[in-house]
Amino acid sequence: MDCTSKLVQKLFSEKFSCARTKAEAIALNVLAPSAEEELKTDLQEAKFVSVFCDASNHKDLKVLPIMVRYFTAAAGVQTKLLEINTLPGETSAMVSQYIMDALEANQVTSKLVAFSADNANCNFGGAARNGKNNVFSRLQDSVDHKILGIGCAAHIVHNTVQTAADCLPLDIEAVIVKIYSYFYIYTVRVESFKEFCDFASVEYQRLLGYSKT
Repeated sequence: MDCTSKLVQKLFSEKFSCARTKAEAIALNVLAPSAEEELKTDLQEAKFVSVFCDASNHKDLKVLPIMVRYFTAAAGVQTKLLEINTLPGETSAMVSQYIMDALEANQVTSKLVAFSADNANCNFGGAARNGKNNVFSRLQDSVDHKILGIGCAAHIVHNTVQTAADCLPLDIEAVIVKIYSYFYIYTVRVESFKEFCDFASVEYQRLLGYSKT
């Protein structure tokens, strides 16, 4: 917001002032309550909702946002942030209780039809989805109707492609790394590649870097 404030001053009014402190106050006291009220209204009208979550580490904090997806006649399918908080851990008991608390606070527990997350054992109990000590099973036990468990399609596709690539007679990973290394920081080669993309009527996109994550 610091940069945006200076840009607004040059484009519109020099008297405009909205740095970090004021912007934070607007976000917390104006935008956030308005968004929360709008979401509550939508959830009251929605017949069914699904939730999905995925934890991420922010320094020493475990941040776990909960997203909710629903349908309204006016806007169609909507995906909104239902809750975001930090947890002291990531056990199935903690995560499932955290989700249930958010659903109950917004009075949509009876509307829950699906839970989506990555395919970790903590979420679904493994590929076979056996056992009770996982988030999906605990959520199922917490409601009086059946819900769907939806794993991450991107992870499934990635694992499928990786397994298929391992069956090939050449190392695909090595080929990809060599292609990236060939163009990496070499301006002349990149310009030649851009010209070829124009010739082939294909939009040029910067090659993504190699990463082990």
